[in-house]
Order: sequence, then structure tokens, then C-alpha cells
Amino acid sequence: MPVSLKQIISSAVVTFLVPAFSFAQYTVRGRVVSKDVTLTGAVVNLTGTSWGGVSDTGGKFEITDVPKGTYDVQVNYIGFKKRIIHLQLNSEQAAKMGDIALEEDVTVNKEVTITSAYTKGSEMDAINKTKTSNKIVTVISAEGMQKLPDKNVAEAVQRVAGAKMERNKGEGSNISLRGTPGDWTATLINGDRMPTVDEDNPSRTFDFQVFPSSLVEDIFITRSITPDFEADNIGGAVNFHTLGAPDKKMLRVNLGAGQNIIAGKPLYQADVAFGNISKNKKFSYSVAGSVYNRPYGADVMQLIYSNNYNHAINKLQLKDYFGTRQTLGSNIALQYKATEKLKFGCHFMAGSMEDDKYQYRKDFNWSDGSGERIRLYAIHGVLERRLYGGDITGEWKPNDKLTIDGKIATYNNRFQYGNFPDNTHTSRSGYVYFDFISPLLQFNDEVNTDFYGNMPKPGAITYPYKLIGADNPYGTGDNYKSIIPKPDVTPTLNDYTLNQAYSSTNRTIEKDPVVGQANITWKYSDKIKFRAGFKFRQKEGSREISQFQWYQNTGDPRYTAKIPLTSFGLADVPRNSTFLSELSDAYKNQFFPNLSTSQMGSFFTRMGDTLATREMDKFNNDFRYWVGSRYKYKESVTAAYVMFEASLGSKWKIIGGFRGENTHLTESADTTSINADTATIGGVLNYYYPPETRTVNRSYFQLLPSLNAEYSINYKSDLRLAVSRTMHRPNFEETKPGMGVYKYEELEIIFGNPQLRPTISYNFDATYQLYLGKRDLITFGIYYKSVKDHIFTVLSADTDPVTGIFFKRYANSGLSYIAGLEASIDKHFDFLSGFWNGFGASANITYSTSRMKVPGRPTGQALTEQTPLIYNVSLYYEKGRVNTKLALNYTGAYLIGLNLGTDPNTGQLLHKDTDYDLFRGEMYSLDYELSVGISKHFKAYAEVGNILNAPWITYIGHAWRPKRVEYYQQRFQLGMKFDL
Repeated sequence: MPVSLKQIISSAVVTFLVPAFSFAQYTVRGRVVSKDVTLTGAVVNLTGTSWGGVSDTGGKFEITDVPKGTYDVQVNYIGFKKRIIHLQLNSEQAAKMGDIALEEDVTVNKEVTITSAYTKGSEMDAINKTKTSNKIVTVISAEGMQKLPDKNVAEAVQRVAGAKMERNKGEGSNISLRGTPGDWTATLINGDRMPTVDEDNPSRTFDFQVFPSSLVEDIFITRSITPDFEADNIGGAVNFHTLGAPDKKMLRVNLGAGQNIIAGKPLYQADVAFGNISKNKKFSYSVAGSVYNRPYGADVMQLIYSNNYNHAINKLQLKDYFGTRQTLGSNIALQYKATEKLKFGCHFMAGSMEDDKYQYRKDFNWSDGSGERIRLYAIHGVLERRLYGGDITGEWKPNDKLTIDGKIATYNNRFQYGNFPDNTHTSRSGYVYFDFISPLLQFNDEVNTDFYGNMPKPGAITYPYKLIGADNPYGTGDNYKSIIPKPDVTPTLNDYTLNQAYSSTNRTIEKDPVVGQANITWKYSDKIKFRAGFKFRQKEGSREISQFQWYQNTGDPRYTAKIPLTSFGLADVPRNSTFLSELSDAYKNQFFPNLSTSQMGSFFTRMGDTLATREMDKFNNDFRYWVGSRYKYKESVTAAYVMFEASLGSKWKIIGGFRGENTHLTESADTTSINADTATIGGVLNYYYPPETRTVNRSYFQLLPSLNAEYSINYKSDLRLAVSRTMHRPNFEETKPGMGVYKYEELEIIFGNPQLRPTISYNFDATYQLYLGKRDLITFGIYYKSVKDHIFTVLSADTDPVTGIFFKRYANSGLSYIAGLEASIDKHFDFLSGFWNGFGASANITYSTSRMKVPGRPTGQALTEQTPLIYNVSLYYEKGRVNTKLALNYTGAYLIGLNLGTDPNTGQLLHKDTDYDLFRGEMYSLDYELSVGISKHFKAYAEVGNILNAPWITYIGHAWRPKRVEYYQQRFQLGMKFDL
């Protein structure tokens, strides 16, 4: 008798993966609901057998290949009473169980419940998604995000175990997981990795300031991967699901207003979301919009250090920031169910953040190309970020066994400066600096040392250096909290004259014009499922950083006299009398009046032909520094995968397979010859530096297997194990050819390395999860990552101590590793009685350690951007009409970049330890929110953010040697929410 292909496959699968089972006859179908709400993630089992399933996003479940017989169907959903239904399975009609209604096991006071505990976006829905995922995940619900003053999704993610958040002027900007480098974490929206742009950090790390948290339904933090998941995520992945099409009518409104303390000005917020479903349940939609307008400020102190051989300070910069940021967001979701077997959907989202930013700055220059001076700056620019895109999805189920789904998407992200100073977008649009300079001075707080900053030997050549703290060989130098420069003559306001004006320009664009994927899922049996698919993403980007200069037109005899600052309309600098008062009184009242905001706006109109202009082109003598600051790239990624999902008995589930990803990159940038050409322009001989384009083409393929195993100890606890091979593609600035990118204000030139290899990691994870109740969860986890070709930043200083320019480049290290422990608990104190059972607490901690081998250093050290300790602690009270929460977040100090400068004579590494390396300091954040239910649909709230006003710090070698210190102070807000 001939043997069919299906029989061959069945025999093999049964032999190796599952115990023998009877031939299938029926498919048991049903839907799990509670009142009029469907329940996602309910576990349905036929007791005493190995058959079972999990309800989908519509509450539906299917259990295939069930033989004729009598069964007890058990339905479990966390927070609901278990239900057992007797089933006599003897016909197709009997297999259709219809709606199975569950009852909550805890009575909820319906009068004050704003959203049902088990609806989409609820905390209980998030717990069930965590439990039923085939990966190790943590899910944050929209309800959970609303319980703290988190204005963007980065601030929400920082609350989970192992999440590290970077800040930009006090607001969350970037996220990384498990203390790993930021660009090791993939950021996805509705399953697609986003194009990324940033003013200062052109990496693959997404800037969350452009994306309001009110547009998000839930967030999946993924710690292990399956083959159908993008593999560029060594640290993990954060997947944001925007508000989807609802299964019932929905209306949410949030109106709030408050004040930023440091800015002393009001802020406001408005969020609206509306959705509905047609009477025949075929068409559903949601529309959401958000606006968040807030003033801000920051007090900043920055030190510019000189070179590789000593810690002398070139400059002390005092920076007073203020401005207004406005974030706008919108989201649309549509779904159409043509039939029970065919449905279509689409998502569209857009976000923007505009920052109208001002800065007053005072520089004390101990060592500067213009001599020892004090310089005053008035600075203004409008920063614009724009993100938009969407997808069209489809799903077809021709039968009970087969599902085909696909998606086509496109996304666009850009950063540029707004219309200032020309009231339109031109090559001059940028962050504009108005520079006023004092006469030459002599600082009397320098000390004479040898070239290395040590006390000189008799007769040795000495150098005047400004050294602080323990760097001063004659005793303790100034503490950074109270550096007091001592010029021989103290300039007055009348002494400052115009030096120059210049515009720092930046236009960065990255888009994914085409993202396409298709998947096919074959449910061989209730125990075994196969899945395969492919994905293609085309990425295009460009970055253009430059400078436009204005200077006094001294070639015209009418304009030879110096232009004093006092000839303009001046304004007092905000917070001058309290500037950096968190440190000491030393920095109070350091600012003179400077250009008013209106004078900045009218400056160039008023000056007219008093000023001459200079483009940053090849005829500009400075062009040789800027020539490499423009580059473009095109990257295509083609991926395919195969995977299986199998249940071994009633306890084990295995998910495994392979993913292959091929990457092709074309990247080009300019460089210039060392020898300049000459040309006679206007009768004057000029040197110029013609650009020459360099292009690099690279392709590489990675095979990336993964295996996840889940052992169900019982319904409320499970053990998850995972092993995988993942990767990280180098950032585009890291691989660019040609000259380096010039960061003028930071005094850095950043050189790419076209030979940089992608980072590869072998990952091992084990997690235990215990579900204690409707929203209670305890988790313990360990992880280990064996890393090859970690990409790290190399810093080295110019040999000229006057310029203070640092060179950055990138290199691959050898074998490295990261190992860590995670633990979290969220527990409501419902075991207490009366008033006290409304209390609860949540806490998580992540401890990790890492080692990398740095060429030239004798011992291993921590990876760059790897945080050893992160923890969160929250106390809350939820009962009756009151919901209140106090949350503390802590991120430990970590290494940012290595100083691997070498001796130009010997080529030997100058620093065998970390004393010249760059670190990020530890960071605390404490936030509070209180909400009170007024009625079934209304609640009022009050929130306070950044209560501790802890500083944001970077430092060189030791915390007492800071590079930059920032303070933002508190913000508070009052508001009202409506939820239908």
C-alpha cells in the first residue's frame, strides 16, 4: 500500500516530538468572553488529555484533531474563576461551543471602575499576554502607563526590569535593555523596526521624544527571540503596539495643565481617542490624537579638557537653557473582516516634536585659539523631528490548518532645524550662535607643572595649566561644584564686542520606503505547528552637518569699529541669581545681560551689510574639518525563516528554528586631499580643498538559530529557557568612509571604520514566572551573552593642547561577555483587611557584569555603555476612588568611551587604566501620581515628575572630574480624564 507524504511527516513528528495520540476527527471551537468583552490569552484544555489551546485577540480558540468522546473542557484566565464544561463530542455541531463566559473572582466596585480590568490595554490583559507569549517577555499596558507621569514611551519602559533610559533635557529619549549598549536594543512599532534620526546621536537607537505614550495600547519588552523576529537585537527588543481597532465603542479624553518649575511657565496636554465597531462586527476603527506643549529649562556646567597627557581644563562653560517643546501625535487603525476567514487592516501613525530652544552661555577660556578670554554667547534654534508611516495587513485562513498573512509598510523619519534665522528653510537654518568676546586676559588660577601635569623637577620646562581636585599636584584644586576663575582683570559688560555669528546646521533623513513581509502557518495538529516566511526592508538615509558663518565686514571702511554688546537691546538671563544653586553659590550671578530673544530674531536684519557671510564650501579654510560631515547610505536586508512550535505532553512546549539575514550596504562620504589647490578670487590667491567622494560596498550573511522551551509547572507558574544567536549591525556613522564628522561645539572629530564587523552574540536565558493573582507576578531570571566583535568607541586627544580637539573612532573587540540576574515582583496586599488591602508594591532589580579585552590594556574591563545596576521600586494604593503611586528609578554609572590615545613617538598606549575614559554618572528619578474617581467615567489626577532633581552627569575617570553636569528641576500637572 503506498505511503502518503502526510503519513511520513506524521510518523516522524510523532516519533521525535510528541507521544502517540488518536487520529483526529473534530475541531473544537469557541470564544472566551466576560460580559461583552472578549478575553485574549485564556487557556483552554481538555482535562485528562494533552489537547488544548489559547484564545486569540478576538477571544476565539480552536482545538483540532480531537477524537469522538466525552471530555471536560477547562477554561482558565488569570483573575477569573475557573470554568469546567462537560462536552459530549459526537458531531460537528457539538464541537461548536460558542461563547464561554467567565466570572471575575474578585468583586469590582463598578461605580468607580474607569476601565474594565480585562479589556484591551488593561494591566490584567498585559499579565495574560506575558503568560501566553511564546517568548520571554514583559508587557506594559496602557493602564499601567497612565499611573505615572510618563509622557513618552521611553519613560514608561524605564519602569521594567533591566531597562536603562537616556535623557535629553530631562525627558526620556533612548532605551536599552539589560544594561547593554543602547543600539543593541531594537525598537519596533507594530512589529517593524523604525528608521532613526537624532540631533547628536546618529545611531540605530530610536529617539522616543517624538512618540507620545497616549497613542500606545501596550508595549512588549522581549528578552528572547523566535525565528520570526528580527535578529538585530542582542539586548532585546521593545515593540510598541499603537491603539488598534476596538471590539466595542471607545472614547478616551485626557486634559491637563501644570508648570515646569525651572522654566516658571505653564504647560498643557490634551489626548483624545475614539473608536467603534459596526453593527455586523465586520468593520472597526480607532482615531487618536495628542498634543503636549511644555516649557523647559536646564542649568548646565561643562568642562573641556585638553589632551591625552594631563587633565588640564581648557574651558569652563556655564549654560542656561530655556525653551518650549511641543509634541504632536496621531494614530489611525482600521480593520475589515470580509469573512470569518479573510480580514484586512491598516495602521497609520505620525509624530512630531518641535523644540524652540534658547541658550545663554559663558565660557572661561584658559587655553583657546584666540587667547585667554571670557566669551558670552546668545544662542537660538528651532529643532524639528518628524516621524510618519504605516502599514497594510491581510490575513487569510482558507481552512482550519492553514493561515497566510502579510504586510506592506513604509516609514519616514527626519531631523532638521526650523526657519530661524531666515524665516524659511535654507542652508543657513540651524542653531545660531551670537559670539561676543572680551579683551585678552591673564588667568591667575593656573599652576605651573610639567607637560604631564605633575610637579616639575628643578630646571624643567613648565606649563601653565588649570587643574581641579586631585589633579592639582600642589594640593587639592577647585571642586567642580565651585570652580572660581580668577582673571587678572574682571571685564565689565562694556568690554564685550561682537566676534562672530555662526549657524550649526543639521539635516538628517532616514526612511524605510519599502518593508514587506509574508508568513505562512500550518497547523499540522493541535500539538504541532509550522511557520515560515520572509521579510525585506530597504533603508535609505543621509546626514548633512555643516556651518554657516557671519563676521564683521572689516573690508568696508565704514565698519572697522568693533561692535559692542551694549549697542543691542539686552535682557537679563533667566535664573541668573539661582543658577546651579544645587552645586553651590559659586555660579550665581555669573551672567551679564545678553541679547534678548527679540534681538536674536532681528539681529541679521538690523546688521545688514555690516556683516559679511561665508559658506562652508571648499573655498572656506575650515572646510577641511567639515568635508566628511556629509554622508549617505542605502541598506537592504533580506530575511527568511522556518520554525516549529510543538507541545510535548501537557507540560512542555518547544519553539525553534532558523533565520537567515542578508545585509547589503552602500555608503558614501567625502574626503579631501592633504595638499590644497589654489585659485585667484577677486585678485586674491586662495587655498581651497576640493572634496573627493569615497564609497564602500559591503554584504554579509548571518544564520541565526533560536530555541525557546517552556515548562508549565502548573497553571500559575512556569519555567522558560531560551538559547539564540543574534547580531548587531554597525551604525552608519561608525562605518562611513572619508574624513571624520566634525562636532564643532563638542570639539570632536568622529572617524568611521568601513572595515567594522557586525557584533555577534550567543544568548542564554532562563526565567521563572509565578502568577499570584489578577495582576500579581513574581519573576526571576538569569542571562548570559557571549559576544564577538563588540563595537566600542576609541577616544584620543589632539597633540595640540590649545585646540583640545578629541578624535573618535570605532573598533571591534575580541570575545566579550555579559551575565546578569533579574528579579521583579508586583504584589497587591489583598491579604490585608479593610483600608490596608488597597496597598501594594512593585520592585525590580537587574545586576549585570561584563568583560571585554581592550588592545593594549593588561586586564579586561566592562563593556562600553553596559550598566551594572538598575532598579525600580514603587509603592501604590488602589482602592475605591483612589489610585496613587510613588516610583523610584535608579541607573548605575557606566563606561561610555575609551581613551586609547597612543604616544606618537613609540606607538604605545598611553593609558593602561580608565582614568582618561568617559563615564555616565549614576541617575535617580522619583515620580508621583494621584488620581481620584469622580464618577464611573471621570477621574481627576495630579502628578509630579523628577521630585529628587538629581543631576545628569558625565565624567572623565572619576565622578569628581565631570565633563558635563545638568539639572532640570521638577514638573507638575493637574488634569481630568474621561473613559467611556
